[in-house]
Amino acid sequence: MPIFTLVTARAEGRLDRQLNRSDFDCAAYLAGPHPPPEPGQTPQCGARINLGLLSAKAITMSRLAASLAPLVSRSVVDKAALTGSFDIELTWTPEPATLDAAPNPPGTSIFAALQEQLGLRLATGRGPVDVWIVDHLLEPSEN
Repeated sequence: MPIFTLVTARAEGRLDRQLNRSDFDCAAYLAGPHPPPEPGQTPQCGARINLGLLSAKAITMSRLAASLAPLVSRSVVDKAALTGSFDIELTWTPEPATLDAAPNPPGTSIFAALQEQLGLRLATGRGPVDVWIVDHLLEPSEN
């Protein structure tokens, strides 16, 4: 089925200003007691996704790819060949959610934002995708 692959946008592999290597030790952090993140703050070793914002601390490229999948309505596979963990700040203009909204909202698409802000891009491709097939439904019964 159609998929996206997450790759570096530049031949030399240079990253942009909002994608920074992280040296935070997630294994040590997660092994010990720690307070929950403050409301509205990005958690250590995790991501916070809001409308038009993806903020992450100490995540891998494969985790970024998984976080992007629901935002682009397609499976995303990490092929960026970037190891380690990263701190990320990505902002874009979300697509309109209603039919009454303007078809081309002003602002930056998530695809352009990935390239401009992180030095990454989503390339189209085909690949294996998990799907659910429902062949039978039953009405719930009384207990």
